[in-house]
Amino acid sequence: MPDTPTKVSVVGAGTMGHGIAEVIAISGARVALTDIEQRFLDNAKEKISWSLSRMAAKSQLGEDPASILSRISFELDFAKAVKDTELVVEAVPEKLDIKKETFRKLDSLVPRGTILATNTSSLPISEIASSVSDPSRVVGLHFFNPPPVMQLIEIIRGHDTSQEVVDFAIKFADRLGKKSVLVNKDVPGFIVNRILVRMMVTTRLAVENGLATVEEVDSSLKYNAGLPMGAFELADYVGLDVVYFVENALAERGFQVTAQKMLKERVESGRLGMKTGAGFYTYTKERPRAEIPRELSNKVSASLLLSPAVNEAVWIMSNGVATRDDIDLSVKLGLGFPKGLLRMADEWGLDTVLSNLEQLKKKMGQPWFTPEPLLSKMVKEGDVGASRGKGFYD
Repeated sequence: MPDTPTKVSVVGAGTMGHGIAEVIAISGARVALTDIEQRFLDNAKEKISWSLSRMAAKSQLGEDPASILSRISFELDFAKAVKDTELVVEAVPEKLDIKKETFRKLDSLVPRGTILATNTSSLPISEIASSVSDPSRVVGLHFFNPPPVMQLIEIIRGHDTSQEVVDFAIKFADRLGKKSVLVNKDVPGFIVNRILVRMMVTTRLAVENGLATVEEVDSSLKYNAGLPMGAFELADYVGLDVVYFVENALAERGFQVTAQKMLKERVESGRLGMKTGAGFYTYTKERPRAEIPRELSNKVSASLLLSPAVNEAVWIMSNGVATRDDIDLSVKLGLGFPKGLLRMADEWGLDTVLSNLEQLKKKMGQPWFTPEPLLSKMVKEGDVGASRGKGFYD
């Protein structure tokens, strides 16, 4: 197994696939990009060319765009695309049956030493790996959209992923110039989506229970917590159908998700967010983005809205899924938070977070509002954060 691959294959030429291929080519490796129809490959080549030209105009590339593009081959022949490759990154649609079938085909075609990575954002690595003869060579490499811009990669260890493969993935992310975080257990949602969904569900519950309006929630998160987008604004941007799919995929695997009424109604009526002109907000040519008044920012506490997400981060840390530093790096690079969520909790005071969770549980009764034992223990021992000099950070 080489330290870094000289040839990589990317399966799936959609938004994520062609973006991943572009990043790999920029790093100096050869890439074979494959898909099921020539039109998908032609579109990918056009998008990559445009992106490279744009980066060159901003002096963000170390070489000519044409040289980088020459390292990408656009292959309709699947077997040819993956022949003699050292790493395959799968980026096909987020459907388990499609991913498992792709991995079955790969298993029969690539050399035994080839590492097989999936870019899934919500499906378990271990379920995908079950379709190959040697699941120890399967790893999660979750890039964020758009891959040339976003600096984070979640590296997810499946139940059987070998340490050698994990080490390879970390080195590969370094070669791409990305920041990687390690997800040590194959839990639903990994780090970023687990925390994001907890925030999304909490904010919808808050609106459904009359604690705040959509605009008041988003105003507080943007202007008080410093998030780049409010929760509802972000859902519209991502696409409500995508949010609904991810939440259901997590729920099917045991992650507690409630308050889907607002979401389901919009998805079923075709109001999917920015791409359809309406979601939680309405969009027009004159008003292409959500307008969120700053004067509504003090109607509901940002720390109240984010305390369940903090609780989720504590669960992730307590259960050995990821470290404190990797959790905080994930929300900063993956969600655009101005600082780590656990550091924010230290600043609010962990006693405040605990009180918020108890208040929310009393009001809404959800079991996942129950404070994590570590959080309760820290508060009991007086390690409540910045005011006392010790919390998650010293």
